[in-house]
Amino acid sequence: MLVAFVMHAVVLKFIFPGYYSPLYPHHSDFYIPAAFAHATHENYSFYSLLFWARPIYLIVAKCFGYFGIHGGIACIITLVFINCALSALFIKRALNLTINWKLITAYVIYCGLLFSQPTLYTFYTQDLGAHISYFFLILAAHLFYSTYKRSYILSNVLLLVCSLLAFLSKETYGLTALFCTLLWFVYNRTNAELNDKKMPVIKGLIPFAMVSIAFVVAFIINIAIKSSFVAPNASADDPYHISLKPYSVLHELFLYLKDAYNIANIIMVVLFIYLAITNKNPKRKEILFITLACIASVGISLFPNAILPNHHYPGYSFNATYLVYLPLLFVSILSVENIVKKVMPVAIILLCLLSPLLNKDKYKDTTNWWVLFQETTQRNLLDGLKPLLKSITPSKNIHKIVVEGIDLPFMPFHYPECLRSFPTAKYATFDVVQYKGVLPWNGERNDLVKFIKPSDVNKGDYEQKWIFDKDGKFVKSVNLIAEKFNHKDSAKIQ
Repeated sequence: MLVAFVMHAVVLKFIFPGYYSPLYPHHSDFYIPAAFAHATHENYSFYSLLFWARPIYLIVAKCFGYFGIHGGIACIITLVFINCALSALFIKRALNLTINWKLITAYVIYCGLLFSQPTLYTFYTQDLGAHISYFFLILAAHLFYSTYKRSYILSNVLLLVCSLLAFLSKETYGLTALFCTLLWFVYNRTNAELNDKKMPVIKGLIPFAMVSIAFVVAFIINIAIKSSFVAPNASADDPYHISLKPYSVLHELFLYLKDAYNIANIIMVVLFIYLAITNKNPKRKEILFITLACIASVGISLFPNAILPNHHYPGYSFNATYLVYLPLLFVSILSVENIVKKVMPVAIILLCLLSPLLNKDKYKDTTNWWVLFQETTQRNLLDGLKPLLKSITPSKNIHKIVVEGIDLPFMPFHYPECLRSFPTAKYATFDVVQYKGVLPWNGERNDLVKFIKPSDVNKGDYEQKWIFDKDGKFVKSVNLIAEKFNHKDSAKIQ
C-alpha cells in the first residue's frame, strides 16, 4: 500500500493533473456518503439502504461518510490502494513469487501505469461501487486459492458470499468473475500434474456455479427492487437502455479502449502475450492462463458499459486497468535465454515510461478539463464554507442564513445532510439562492436547506448573508441584524 500511495502522489503531482490535492469533490455525488452517515431520518439508515439498488455499495459509502467529506474520499483512495496490493499479492501467491527488487520494481511500474491512465482522475474516486465490487472479488480469489486444497466446500462458500457482495455493490465485474472461474476449470482439466489425474468435471465447475448463482441472485434482487441500473425493458432513450447489437457493442468497446490506452500500452500487451507463450519457466502454464485472464478481462469488464450506448463516459474505462497491467509482475521471473528475450524487459520498461507522454493530449481533453474545473469550484466552495460552518454558535434559536452567488451545477447543499458532518451546522438553516432552473424539492425545505428565488431574499428574516462569486470563492459574510440596526440608527439621526 505504501508503494501505491507514493506512486499515486508522484503521478498526480508530476504527470496529471500536476498537483496533489485528491481529497476534493468534483461532483455532488461526493457529498452522498456524508449525507447518508449524518442524516437524522430513517431513509438513509443501514436497514433502509438494504432495499436500495446496489445496497452493499451504499452501506459501505455510508460507513465512509462518517469520516466526513474529505475523509470519505480518502477512504475511497485507500480502497484503490488496497485493491492494487491485493491484485499484486494474488499474482505473487499464484506463481509463488519471491519479494525482491525485481518484483518491487514491477509493482512500482504497475502502480505508475494505473495512476497515469488518462481517464483515472475523472472518475476513480466517484466510482466507489466498482472498487468495492473488485475488492470483494479479488478477496474471493485469495480466500478460494488459500482454502480449496484443504476444504473445497469452504472455499466455494466463501466464493459465493464474496461474489454476491460484489454483485450487490456493482455489476461491473460479474462477467469477468464468470470467465475467470471457467478458465480455472479449463486449467485444472488440462493440468493432470495437479493430482496425477484430471479434476472431475462437476467438481471443477462448482466455482463457476457459485459465481453464477451469486450473479443470478443479485440480478433477481435488482429486478425485485426495480433498480434503474438493471432495466432490461428500458426505453430506447433511457440512459440504461441495453443494446446488444454487435456494431453498437463493438463501437462502445472501441471507444472505451481508445479512451484508456495508447499504442505503447497495446505493444506492451502484445509483449506480455508473447512472453507468456514462449517462456520456459516451470510455472509456464500458470503464467499463460493468468495472462489470458488479465488480457481477456479487459474487454469483458468493459462489456457491461459497452451495452449501454446512451450512458458512455470515459471514466468507466478505468474498470479494466486493475487487470491489464498485472502481467508486469511475472516478467521479473522469466528466463532470458536469448537476446530477443533479454531485450523484452527493457522494452517493456521503456514503453511504460513512454505511456504517460503519449497520453499528453488525452490529459488535456474536454472531459478532464471539465473535471478539473469542477474540482476547482468545489475546492473554492468548501474552503469558504468550512470556516463559516465552524463559526456557527450553538443556540436554542436556529440561525437563519441566506447564501447568495453560488451558480454552480454541484454543491454540498444538494445533499443537505452532509452539512451535519460539521457539528455546528445543525444550529442553522440555509436558504440558498438559485438563479436558474426549477427549485429542488419544489422549493420546500429539505433538512437544513431550502432553495429560493433571488426575489425571495428580501422576504426572509435572516441573521446572516454568505456571499460567494461565480467560481465558488467566498466573498464576504454580512451580519444582517447589525446591518438593520445600523439602518435604524441612521434613520433616527436623519
